[in-house]
Amino acid sequence: MAAGSASGERAGAGAVVGSTNSTGLTATGSSSALLYGLSPDELAHSRRWFQRHGAAVVFWGRLIPAIRTLISVPAGVELMPWGPFLFWTTAGSLIWNVALTAAGWTLGSNWNRVLAFIKPIEGIVNKLLVLLIVAVVAWLALRLWRRRGGAH
Repeated sequence: MAAGSASGERAGAGAVVGSTNSTGLTATGSSSALLYGLSPDELAHSRRWFQRHGAAVVFWGRLIPAIRTLISVPAGVELMPWGPFLFWTTAGSLIWNVALTAAGWTLGSNWNRVLAFIKPIEGIVNKLLVLLIVAVVAWLALRLWRRRGGAH
């Protein structure tokens, strides 16, 4: 099990390095938020909410597939301080990657059996994620259109 744990730790370290890049690229604060159609008041409200709940969002977000990849973006836009971001990202990523490595180590050659159960669910989840992304993009586009006077 020691080899599996070391692999999980290396994967966790890689996840943290990648996350800091994503957060740094979006840490332009208000200019990024305005790009997404947030008003200054909405941005202020969002920042207050993220200051209260950001640590939990980053930690738990690291344990949820798909969300774990994107959670650095709101942390960067909301200018989450580096120290707490790195701590909670490291904690969540380490748990996730060690758990996956341990599961792979334990399953060994039986992982194909698990895939047979996961494949149908994966297709449904992927379709739901695409629908969610399309809905969010449409909602943001509609907000921007209305703000720019398109709803006369």
